[in-house]
Amino acid sequence: MITTQELLETSIGQLRILAAFLSEQLGGRDDRSKSETAETRACRDTLDQLTALILKLESVGSDRLILSPGRPLQSIGHSITGSIRHLLGTATAALPR
Repeated sequence: MITTQELLETSIGQLRILAAFLSEQLGGRDDRSKSETAETRACRDTLDQLTALILKLESVGSDRLILSPGRPLQSIGHSITGSIRHLLGTATAALPR
């Protein structure tokens, strides 16, 4: 069974990989112009939100708020999953239909 600390560290690591991939695919540029496609804007917004989520998870882990002994592992997993679902829902909503 994975510990809450391992779950948190693994999740942060995976989110960092995704953020690095998005950044690399976007060319590491931050030139938000009017000619930019909706898909590119959605990717940039996703990258911004991933970065914010990573920072939030890192700060929570360092404060040990999420890792309290009384909080079950399943609850922590749902919390992280909920944040990721929100992130993906927001990015998807930015795409043209």
